[in-house]
Amino acid sequence: MTDTDEVRGPLRGVRIVEDALTPAARMAGMLLADLGADVTRIAGADEDLPVGNPAYRRGKREVSVPVVDCTALSGLLASADIFLSDRAPGELARRSLGEAAVRPVAPDLVHLWMPPYGTTGEWSDSLPPDPLLLAALSGIAAHQPSIEDRPVASVIDLVAPVQGALGATAAVAGLVGRARDGAGRGAVVSGLHAVAALMVTMMLEGLDEEVFNPGKATQPTPSWRMYQAGDELWFFLAALTPEGFVRALDGLDRLDLLLIPEIAGDPARIQVPEAGAVVGAVLQDHFRTQPRAHWLALLQDAQVPCAPAATREQWAGGNIVAGNGGLVTRAHPSFGDMTMPDLPVRLSRDPGAVGSFAGGEATSGRAGTRPPDAAPARETASPDRLPLHGIRVVDLSSFLAGPSTTAFLAQHGADVVKVEPPAGDPYRTYSISYLAVNQRKRSVALDLRRETDRETFRALAAQADVLVENLRPGRLERLGLSAESLEKANPALVHCSVSAFGSTGDAADLPGFDPVFQCLSGLAVAQGGASAPIVTNVAVHDTGTGALSALGIAAALYARFSGHGLGQRVHTSLAQTATFAQFDQFTEYPGHPDHLTGAVDFPGPHPGRRYHLCRDGWVALACDQRDRVVAMVAALSNSAQRDPAEIGALLEALTVQEAIATAVRHGVPACPVLDREGEMWDEYLRANGFGHVVRHHRHGRMAVVRGFATWSSGIPRESASTEPGDHTAEILAELGREQSAGGQ
Repeated sequence: MTDTDEVRGPLRGVRIVEDALTPAARMAGMLLADLGADVTRIAGADEDLPVGNPAYRRGKREVSVPVVDCTALSGLLASADIFLSDRAPGELARRSLGEAAVRPVAPDLVHLWMPPYGTTGEWSDSLPPDPLLLAALSGIAAHQPSIEDRPVASVIDLVAPVQGALGATAAVAGLVGRARDGAGRGAVVSGLHAVAALMVTMMLEGLDEEVFNPGKATQPTPSWRMYQAGDELWFFLAALTPEGFVRALDGLDRLDLLLIPEIAGDPARIQVPEAGAVVGAVLQDHFRTQPRAHWLALLQDAQVPCAPAATREQWAGGNIVAGNGGLVTRAHPSFGDMTMPDLPVRLSRDPGAVGSFAGGEATSGRAGTRPPDAAPARETASPDRLPLHGIRVVDLSSFLAGPSTTAFLAQHGADVVKVEPPAGDPYRTYSISYLAVNQRKRSVALDLRRETDRETFRALAAQADVLVENLRPGRLERLGLSAESLEKANPALVHCSVSAFGSTGDAADLPGFDPVFQCLSGLAVAQGGASAPIVTNVAVHDTGTGALSALGIAAALYARFSGHGLGQRVHTSLAQTATFAQFDQFTEYPGHPDHLTGAVDFPGPHPGRRYHLCRDGWVALACDQRDRVVAMVAALSNSAQRDPAEIGALLEALTVQEAIATAVRHGVPACPVLDREGEMWDEYLRANGFGHVVRHHRHGRMAVVRGFATWSSGIPRESASTEPGDHTAEILAELGREQSAGGQ
């Protein structure tokens, strides 16, 4: 961005020094630049990683400074508000770039560290940043759907966009804390933190009783799978709950399937593999009698989430992307016109915008204008507390994307009050997954169909800092809780609306879950390759939308505390995230690299970059240098064998540790593939604090993921499992109101 560009965004005036080598950290800096920050990217002479997507550099300045140690950057750091680095632990320490080393140079700076793996343990320093290796170490590969019981490689980097958004959120949360109490803070958002967010509903283990864990089947249940229609085109049925599946069967005129012996009138029995297989086979035969358009029309009329399996080209050129501002074009000085994903968060008062690639050369110690200090918040914070301590968030959302938003805010210290109907969030059907996403929240039960409970909600919103909801357009108005009335009662309220297809357009009122957008955006077709489309088990769109929503909220809070004192609307959608989640694949410019295509049980693109079976497990190799793989093959075969394709057969005779040792000797990055059995107790994950034990109010002790960031001071609210409305009396007392019968 040039000095003459108008900076419109909640972070205008914020100065960031970016020491980033990985896609995730570069995307974090890019998002912060899109939101108006002045980002200075260090182009050090020591960089030995690929340049990567040039779009990550939009809106940034650059300075060439050899990153020898903290002293070399002292001029830049002294005038910065945020320092962002993604060096591995040993490298960060050797260059004195950790928080303790930087703090004397910049006492009130927000220090954000985004290591590609973890902060400790065998693999944190020994591996180059690589999505195939991270997916192997962390459990993502083992959870991917497969026909055979084997790890599967993703055709996109599932982690980087989420880690980038989570890192940017932590940085802005730190700014909010500083605006309130003047203290600088340090946060860590590692690749494992992003994996925890992505796998929060899947990496679960019951200690006192067995927990249902989603399997690896490519067609898991008849209500949640891909089907082929009579015209040989594919579509996904995403009726997540038993009630939704009954609605789907009604729309398809197949309620008779509830009466077959395997179901016996109980739609929940479709989760039983044998019963689900019978119903799925009958439905597949039924769907082959008509073309895809026929079935999609019936399901959409019944308000059942579904989607055709489309290509990326169809998504990019369609009305949904056009209506949500999903793509933007800027001129690049080296690559010509570049089309890329737009800023996937919309703020009503401080919108932000994608900057240009004409950024000037930054100079050490360049002067800037720091936003003025704000008045203290409702509750005076302390530097040893988390940055969002005292911020109250009202969570009127259900299922996954909205609750993920508030889970991320709770990680930074916010007090999240979840508003549920007396029967609870429908996602409580999956009680342990619900626990994992909502473990640090308080629950209040309100029946918003009753005026007395609506008055209680108005009182709650009037005293809140943030409201998050994922109601369909017009629903709040029909309840007498319009955004305008809530804003009038509380002008400082940050109101985040999380939707499936955006707030405007023909599709705005349609429901949608993660697989819907995997299909629409071309991800399922790319993962399946020449075979049937394949939907990944990783809820990248729900999680990504949650992270981006939390970023937008934090940015709006910063604008409020550091500037105009007012709240604003924040809009996010799964549709916007669908484009952002495949950032590299939707970046187009002359000469851009080809995109990866998968297959059923996709092991990786070539023998040097693949998951291989060993005698006692699986190993991940990640080497694009053919000569190194050839040398490894020759050593293992005791011959001049020069065909890299032989590496798989040779590794089958070795243990995983023997395979890794051989690979390391030949300069081939390698690591074990985490097995699903006992994954929560894996030594490496435990060393990095990946999971913890929470007592479920009905099922006993459960191992779930711990969190999505770590601060150098302060810890989040204690985790707990709740029934709907467990904290209703407590919260009403805080509001000075009595509990009514409707909230029971």
